[in-house]
Amino acid sequence: MSDEFTLLAALLLCSAALVLALRQLIRAVRRGEEELLFWGGAVYFAIFPMLVDALAFMFGDMQRISALISKESPNYWDGVTPEILFQGSLFVFAFNGIFYLGNILARKLIKVNRQKPLPAYGVASQIILLAIIIAACSVVISSGADFIENQRNSVQMDRATGLAQLFIPVGAICAFVFIRQKKYFVASLFIVPVIVVAVLSQARSIFFLIPGAILMAYVTEKERRISIASLLLTAFVFLLLSQAVKLVSNENYGFWVQDNKIEFLLVNMFRDVSIGDYYYSIDVRNRRENLTTEGASSLALVATGVIPPFAARELFDPANTVTYRIYKLRFGEFDFGSMHPTIYGFAYFDLGPFGIMLGLLLPFLMQIYRLLCGKLIFMRPVAPVSIAAFYFVAMRGSLNVAYAKLVFTGFVSFAIFFAIYYCVSRISSRN
Repeated sequence: MSDEFTLLAALLLCSAALVLALRQLIRAVRRGEEELLFWGGAVYFAIFPMLVDALAFMFGDMQRISALISKESPNYWDGVTPEILFQGSLFVFAFNGIFYLGNILARKLIKVNRQKPLPAYGVASQIILLAIIIAACSVVISSGADFIENQRNSVQMDRATGLAQLFIPVGAICAFVFIRQKKYFVASLFIVPVIVVAVLSQARSIFFLIPGAILMAYVTEKERRISIASLLLTAFVFLLLSQAVKLVSNENYGFWVQDNKIEFLLVNMFRDVSIGDYYYSIDVRNRRENLTTEGASSLALVATGVIPPFAARELFDPANTVTYRIYKLRFGEFDFGSMHPTIYGFAYFDLGPFGIMLGLLLPFLMQIYRLLCGKLIFMRPVAPVSIAAFYFVAMRGSLNVAYAKLVFTGFVSFAIFFAIYYCVSRISSRN
């Protein structure tokens, strides 16, 4: 197959994938579904950059684009070929198609009432919850919140900080409830400490908890007065801000050390380097299949929350996951860092063509999570925020991390909200 025909096929596949994604994105916004983050992430992290690359190849500008990206992001893999671009486009289209069908099937087989009322928190509950969030954020900040620099310098996170991190998503969940109840000042009290930790730690996964909570609060509102176009624009701005958190929050690298700061922001905010990692994952799988994770990452994902980490340490060893294995193959010995090949690179690197079946599995896992959270009134706000955050982190390729945070956020939220709900109920019954 000639390069011209290969590129044309890739361009058509990307265009078809874009149409499907935009159609489902608008539908998810109308229905107030967390999958809006999946479809939006699909466009931003994979479909749009591949569409640009296909056109760049056809018009002879691919080398110039790769050189520009590599200049600002030295780790960007620029070895993409028309064949890899075609494979990548085909896999994205197939994965998204399977996800679309899986989402329909999951909702038909597992019924969840999404219109149940949210819990109401009295003043005492608000004070207790806010104290918990401020305490957790303070522990993280006091321990040296810059996670990237700590990793780079081999500074291990202590248990107290690791535990405190698990409490932070509860702040976003509370903000979601208070925004829905139009208690905006109270919501802001929970938003500020989470944002502070996100900026200091350069953790986009923490930062996006807040945009995720805000977006879900508005799209799940029955009497929504904001147009779909305004919501989509807001979501896009939040996505760009999440990129900026890492690009401008450290004075030692990134934005501050670039000569052309405007060009740096334009290149890195509108195109995540994870697309290069996706191309690299395809190249490795095609040439050196024995060096891939061979299903280990997907197995660890399914086992999360079912098998305790201490009972299967090798299974949950981060060094055996896709993001770290790709990093080691690319840069040699595993010392610091990870690579994020989008959710598609994760699936293809770990399972090859059969990775599209993750697109069938994920909707069922998310629907089961909604079902479990919806059983108890105090857990109902957990699913919208947690699943939205999951999709954002997962779409970039950190699927194991995203799912682990989803599961443990559920556990921690249950412990906190149950304790508060139980205590308030006991006090009310006595009075």
